[in-house]
Amino acid sequence: MPKTKICKECKKKFKTIRATYCSDACNRRCLRKTKAAKYSTDFHKLKFGLWLIGECKRAQTVEILTGVNLCELHSLWVTCKKYSGFNQEEWEVIRKYELSHISPVAHPQSIGLLHPDNLVIAPDYYNRKRGTRWNGVSGKWIMKYNLQTKLRVKQTDTIEAVSKKIQKFCGSSFTDLVESKTLSKSFIHKMKDKLIEHGVDVSGLSYEEIEKQFALHDSSKKYVLQSEDCHTVFIEECERLGVIYCIGNYHIDQFDQLHGEPVFVHSPTPECLLRNVVNDLLKPKYYGHMWSIDCQMELNGYAVLYPL
Repeated sequence: MPKTKICKECKKKFKTIRATYCSDACNRRCLRKTKAAKYSTDFHKLKFGLWLIGECKRAQTVEILTGVNLCELHSLWVTCKKYSGFNQEEWEVIRKYELSHISPVAHPQSIGLLHPDNLVIAPDYYNRKRGTRWNGVSGKWIMKYNLQTKLRVKQTDTIEAVSKKIQKFCGSSFTDLVESKTLSKSFIHKMKDKLIEHGVDVSGLSYEEIEKQFALHDSSKKYVLQSEDCHTVFIEECERLGVIYCIGNYHIDQFDQLHGEPVFVHSPTPECLLRNVVNDLLKPKYYGHMWSIDCQMELNGYAVLYPL
């Protein structure tokens, strides 16, 4: 026989035989809150959380998250990981990608923000080669003299303490992140949890020892994701950042364009231009177009593409 109960989520009275919530919506809302509370408590154990904490420690402030939508930043971070692939064989072409700052973190007068508009997914070797080079106007940054002392992050601060600072500083953006995104634990914490399930005492074990123990107990299926080629990543980043890119042969230094630097393009001859267009029609590909101002092209050859 139905009884009158009070919904745990909305506190409204409803009649039911065994339900705890008055509707599926209340049930889902409660599950999201429960998940969000766990994510908030264990944020320093999550992959994205550890990366965020590491970036704040590197910049020595949580103000690098000024105006940042953490959901958008997480999506960009996940895309970067996807481009790098995983579990590939050593003989395969493995490309690693990183989030490269447009306005750098290590600058005498300013600190580049950890904002999607200030980050570019770029090959790791390009990121190291670029260093702290900056044109002084592109990207997003905050001047060092505007930094607040109370938001400073010290190298001696624990990851738990930095996690709390991030949550407090980001406020609603952090709440949206933990309620709407699925966040996974870091690999080290996954290994520890697995070993604890098998009754292994992980206290005092080094990372290498944990890896060896984990290999003995891990029977999960291995998945492989191939890394993405640099040209595709470059085009995708141009589209994300709204940068008009050049048609022609790809070169690694084209990533400079994504950091706000000019790219010099040799004007193609009419014959080369026509041949490129015909090839594109035979093998459809999407390209953006950017022509240098002094490009004087004879376009009569295009007539063959539009027969009357």
